[in-house]
Amino acid sequence: LMMLVEQLPVPVISVVNGVAAAAGCQLVASSDIVVATPQSRFSTPGASVGLFCHTPGIPLARRVPRAVSGYMLLTGDSISGEDAYRAGLVSRLVPEDELQSEVDRICASIASKPKKVI
Repeated sequence: LMMLVEQLPVPVISVVNGVAAAAGCQLVASSDIVVATPQSRFSTPGASVGLFCHTPGIPLARRVPRAVSGYMLLTGDSISGEDAYRAGLVSRLVPEDELQSEVDRICASIASKPKKVI
């Protein structure tokens, strides 16, 4: 699935309104655009059970500063939606009741562009 995401000829938008852990966090980090709520949480919890999450760690390290990916990968602790937004993992942070309308707005904006540009 993760390889497919990178090969898709269309933008990939992830929407998070809850927890994106391990492969979920990897999918988020591999997406072109991420829309999330402030109460969302993001983690790579492998260290908490004695595993180093190198698979989700690669796209995560490419997306956010080293200090953030290092914290997440080495502690296994989660970060909030707000922290993920500040780090660049999340593109747009919106309240839960505005989540769908924001995704619709983004999709409409992308769809209105010439296909050759996208």
